[in-house]
Amino acid sequence: MNIARNVIRAALAAVCMLAVAGSASAEETKFPTREVRFIVPVSPGGGMDTAARMLSKYWEKYLGGTIVVQNIPGAEYNNAIYALLRSKPDGHTVITFPGVIANQILAGADYDLTKFGWIGRIAESVQIAFTSKQSGIKGLADLKKKQVVKAAVTGLSSSQTIGQLISAKVMGFNVRPITHKGSTPMILSIIRGDSEWSTNADTSTFPYIESGDVVPLWVTSEKRLKQLPDTPTVHELGYPEVTKITGFHRIVGTNPGTPPEVLKKLRDSFKKAMEDPGFVKEYSKLGNPPAYLSGEETTTLVKEQLELFRPHVDYLKSFR
Repeated sequence: MNIARNVIRAALAAVCMLAVAGSASAEETKFPTREVRFIVPVSPGGGMDTAARMLSKYWEKYLGGTIVVQNIPGAEYNNAIYALLRSKPDGHTVITFPGVIANQILAGADYDLTKFGWIGRIAESVQIAFTSKQSGIKGLADLKKKQVVKAAVTGLSSSQTIGQLISAKVMGFNVRPITHKGSTPMILSIIRGDSEWSTNADTSTFPYIESGDVVPLWVTSEKRLKQLPDTPTVHELGYPEVTKITGFHRIVGTNPGTPPEVLKKLRDSFKKAMEDPGFVKEYSKLGNPPAYLSGEETTTLVKEQLELFRPHVDYLKSFR
């Protein structure tokens, strides 16, 4: 009888332990438990900011919590990156940017982008090179004639800027970069005449071309854009390698060390938001449809971009 009682007690104890463990596990994976902060590393109003705010409306529906966009511009995106890294790695802070690799390959940054918890890619954009009407620049030949071209750029740490600077090197003209806190002030610099040349994502640049404020010089796609049938491609100009160099990706990630189960929920809900017909329709109105990549694919993309720019380290260091 005593043996039977002991067996029963042991079984009940095991069941209780499993119940407690299951309860603790369920508590650990409960996410989100408060609002999620979505950091945008540029000022409000540009393409990156617009994409983040548009996505948030759909993402929070599938995530099951509120997402609040916070703009943290400055210091070549590092203000935003360190705001993320100072936050607890629990998934309640995420960030979007077009790749921020210069500090890692040039300045020995104390973070490793390959270790971030990458959630996915929102879009891939073609770059448009442009100038102002009053610049007198009609095409690549005019840029090559100048001793130095004043180039409007965003932070020197962004892959967009790095691609822009390397494309100038490959295409044969010298530049002096002038940095701005986002694409909107960058474009306004061209319009005012403070800068002479820039490149930017097609969806962010179309409105300024349509208004006549800027003039397109070339596009980085293989084929001409239907919106700009008279603007040549870099392939037509003889520089097909520029297409890959200037690849522009709006990616989203979170802290290194985020719990796997939390990262999975972020990735799964992000994917559902990206596939939401309402989001696809709304985003496509900007000029191009979304271009989703999974978290794993985005991690690979970041690694590939780091390797792509390493051969140009010495050239890029000359601007720092």
